[in-house]
Amino acid sequence: MLGISLVVCRLSDVIVDRVNSFYSDGNLNKELIVRVSEIDDIYCDFGIDELVINLGDLNEYLHNKSGFDDNQSKYISYMTLNKNKVYLGSIRHELKHIYIDWCIFNNDGKAIKDSKEVKELYTSGFESLLTTDKEKIPRLILLLRCLYYTTKLEIPAFLENHYFDSNYFYKKHIKSMLGFDFNKLKTIECEKEFNIIKSYDIPRINKFKTYDKFLSYCNKFFKIRGEYILRKINNIDYLKKINKC
Repeated sequence: MLGISLVVCRLSDVIVDRVNSFYSDGNLNKELIVRVSEIDDIYCDFGIDELVINLGDLNEYLHNKSGFDDNQSKYISYMTLNKNKVYLGSIRHELKHIYIDWCIFNNDGKAIKDSKEVKELYTSGFESLLTTDKEKIPRLILLLRCLYYTTKLEIPAFLENHYFDSNYFYKKHIKSMLGFDFNKLKTIECEKEFNIIKSYDIPRINKFKTYDKFLSYCNKFFKIRGEYILRKINNIDYLKKINKC
């Protein structure tokens, strides 16, 4: 997905200005609508009609809610911004997801958010365990984060970040994932945490009847997806190198 950073950067700058101005009165419950269709230099490259923003507890693109609205004949994307931590980098990361989804729609393809892999994992329960409820699973939170970062929804955006932002060190994290020591997770305490995870509605995880089978699946999946990501990152590093010559 190389090449999306420029347009996303332009839109993120607009959003930061609009957010700062719109919420200057301190009323954090208001809903901000950015009509991208009225910003000609952005809309020609990034044709979502409206971006609807609310402040909440997370910086998050609302995948399932966004898309083309048949009733309004508009492509509308929804996102929340953390009212306590509105980071420019986080905004850009979520906008890249929005851009990727829109590009696929624009090319008559099936959006990544509609894939079986994403639908089975990106549930409200999974999001809660990664954020507000993460203290319930201190030993398995890293494993869940690895599942999150190896989904097809996340990979295109963070490969883009790796190419354009030197502050992203994905190669280190992917190598760590490839060397994940699953033996350390074979404890009674971890199994209790797994049972907590299974109490949430996460189809991709709940299909495993035993904790051992879940660990075995993650072990294989991390190696397959991790090696794929590492090859992509190595290609990006090669392109960076020859472009500097």
